[in-house]
Parts: sequence; structure tokens; C-alpha cells
Amino acid sequence: TFSIGRLTGNDLAVTGTTQSITPVKLIHFEARMQGEYAVLQWRTAGEKNNYKYEVERSADGLSYRKIGEIISGNSSTGSTYYFNDKNPGINKNFYRLRMIDFDGHTEFSKVVMVNRKELAAVGVYPNPANRNIFIHYPEIPEVSMLYLVGTDGKTYGRYLLPARSSKICLIIDHLADGNY
Repeated sequence: TFSIGRLTGNDLAVTGTTQSITPVKLIHFEARMQGEYAVLQWRTAGEKNNYKYEVERSADGLSYRKIGEIISGNSSTGSTYYFNDKNPGINKNFYRLRMIDFDGHTEFSKVVMVNRKELAAVGVYPNPANRNIFIHYPEIPEVSMLYLVGTDGKTYGRYLLPARSSKICLIIDHLADGNY
């Protein structure tokens, strides 16, 4: 409810109260590492007209990009949600939820962070090499891409790494001498 009245001259006074109706009452949001995955969990005390949650990730806490979404629903008693980030970055991973209701209104959750400290041990041999190089790495859970990049920043090859793989042999006899 609002009331508008004149103070003095051309000044107006607007007084009143508003009631903010937030579609989601988020009561808990956390992220933790579980094996190679970052597991996000959040709980709500209630949801009204909430359409979906978009999960966003950032490496620097400033620039976020959507990595998944979960369609929600109406609940007067609340719900618990889980999301697995199967490809978190090395070191710090910042996460937030974009909560979108049916009329397009958007709100963000607080930001949570996990630190994936373990740097994968990768073996490359022989070094130096002239025909082939062998690369051994920790088993990867899903199909990935390996890029062979020179010290000049140019990409000299792209190689598909199958899911559940842990080694690859690259034929490099066509490459000029140099560091890659």
C-alpha cells in the first residue's frame, strides 16, 4: 500500500510498504568435491512459480557461464536438488544458481566455491622425440579433446580422447623441430 502527499512546494512524499514475493526460498547451497566431480546441493523451504535453476560456473568469480539446468516445480514444503559438475577446472571453481520463474524474473543465489587442488600427473615420453610421443594421463570419465600447441600459441593438432582412456600415442614426424 502506498500514499502520496505533498511536503512543501513541488516536493512529493511517497510512503508505504511493499511485500517482496520471491518464488524460491533458498535455505542451503553448497558445493564439494566428490572424486573427480564437483557435487552441488541446494535445499529450498518453498517454491512458487519457479520454472528452473541454471547452474553457472566461473574460474575467477567474475565471469560465469551456464553448465546445466534443472527444471523445478511448485512446493510449499521445499525440495532438495543435486547437480554433478563432471568437468570442474583445476584449482578454484565458483558456482551460483540462476533462479528463473515463469514470468522471466531472475534471481541469483550466493556464490559457493570448491578448490580442486590435485593437478593431474601427466607423463610425456620420449623427450625429445622425433617420430612418436606417448602421453599417459589419469583416466578421464568422458570423451575429451587434446590439443597439441606450440610455444607460439598455434594449435598443431587436435586429438579425440575416448572416455575411460588413459594413454595416447601421437605421430609427430610431420612437425618441425621445436617445443610443443
